[in-house]
Amino acid sequence: MKTFSLDEVAEFLCGDSMKEPTRWLTRQITAGRFTARKVGRQWRMTQADLDAALEVMANPAPIPAAVEPVTHRPSKASMRRRLAVAQ
Repeated sequence: MKTFSLDEVAEFLCGDSMKEPTRWLTRQITAGRFTARKVGRQWRMTQADLDAALEVMANPAPIPAAVEPVTHRPSKASMRRRLAVAQ
Protein backbone atom coordinates (compact mmCIF):
# COMPACT_ATOMS: atom_id res chain seq x y z
CA MET A 1 0.00 0.00 0.00
CA LYS A 2 1.47 3.33 -1.04
CA THR A 3 1.29 6.16 1.44
CA PHE A 4 2.03 9.84 0.99
CA SER A 5 3.70 12.27 3.37
CA LEU A 6 1.86 15.42 4.39
CA ASP A 7 4.30 17.48 2.33
CA GLU A 8 3.33 15.54 -0.80
CA VAL A 9 -0.40 15.76 -0.06
CA ALA A 10 -0.21 19.46 0.84
CA GLU A 11 1.60 20.17 -2.43
CA PHE A 12 -1.10 18.29 -4.34
CA LEU A 13 -4.09 19.82 -2.52
CA CYS A 14 -2.89 23.39 -2.06
CA GLY A 15 -0.13 24.01 -4.57
CA ASP A 16 1.32 27.49 -4.06
CA SER A 17 -1.90 29.05 -2.81
CA MET A 18 -1.03 28.90 0.91
CA LYS A 19 1.84 30.09 3.03
CA GLU A 20 2.06 26.92 5.20
CA PRO A 21 0.05 24.15 3.53
CA THR A 22 1.51 21.31 5.61
CA ARG A 23 0.53 23.06 8.83
CA TRP A 24 -3.00 23.65 7.46
CA LEU A 25 -3.28 19.99 6.50
CA THR A 26 -2.13 18.88 9.97
CA ARG A 27 -4.82 21.07 11.56
CA GLN A 28 -7.46 19.55 9.27
CA ILE A 29 -6.39 16.05 10.27
CA THR A 30 -6.33 16.76 14.01
CA ALA A 31 -9.73 18.47 13.74
CA GLY A 32 -11.12 15.29 12.17
CA ARG A 33 -11.98 16.80 8.79
CA PHE A 34 -9.48 14.57 6.94
CA THR A 35 -8.29 11.07 7.79
CA ALA A 36 -4.66 10.00 8.08
CA ARG A 37 -2.52 7.60 10.04
CA LYS A 38 0.34 8.41 12.32
CA VAL A 39 3.38 6.26 11.66
CA GLY A 40 5.95 6.98 14.33
CA ARG A 41 6.05 10.76 14.53
CA GLN A 42 4.81 11.41 11.00
CA TRP A 43 1.34 11.59 9.52
CA ARG A 44 0.81 9.49 6.38
CA MET A 45 -2.16 9.40 4.01
CA THR A 46 -3.23 6.62 1.67
CA GLN A 47 -4.81 7.15 -1.74
CA ALA A 48 -8.22 6.50 -0.14
CA ASP A 49 -7.52 9.22 2.47
CA LEU A 50 -6.51 11.61 -0.31
CA ASP A 51 -9.67 10.83 -2.30
CA ALA A 52 -11.81 11.39 0.81
CA ALA A 53 -10.08 14.74 1.46
CA LEU A 54 -10.76 15.81 -2.12
CA GLU A 55 -14.42 14.85 -1.68
CA VAL A 56 -14.69 16.89 1.52
CA MET A 57 -13.09 19.89 -0.18
CA ALA A 58 -15.39 19.56 -3.22
CA ASN A 59 -18.56 19.30 -1.10
CA PRO A 60 -18.19 21.59 1.90
CA ALA A 61 -20.64 21.21 4.77
CA PRO A 62 -23.70 23.45 4.44
CA ILE A 63 -23.86 26.51 6.64
CA PRO A 64 -26.56 25.93 9.28
CA ALA A 65 -29.55 28.25 9.37
CA ALA A 66 -29.54 31.00 11.96
CA VAL A 67 -30.27 29.54 15.36
CA GLU A 68 -32.09 31.59 17.95
CA PRO A 69 -29.84 32.37 20.88
CA VAL A 70 -30.49 30.54 24.11
CA THR A 71 -32.04 32.94 26.56
CA HIS A 72 -30.68 32.84 30.06
CA ARG A 73 -33.18 32.61 32.88
CA PRO A 74 -31.86 34.21 36.03
CA SER A 75 -31.83 32.08 39.15
CA LYS A 76 -34.21 32.74 42.05
CA ALA A 77 -31.32 34.02 44.17
CA SER A 78 -30.29 36.52 41.52
CA MET A 79 -33.91 37.71 41.17
CA ARG A 80 -34.08 38.24 44.96
CA ARG A 81 -30.88 40.27 44.87
CA ARG A 82 -32.22 42.43 42.06
CA LEU A 83 -35.46 43.05 43.94
CA ALA A 84 -33.58 43.88 47.17
CA VAL A 85 -31.39 46.41 45.35
CA ALA A 86 -34.40 47.96 43.60
CA GLN A 87 -36.24 48.55 46.88
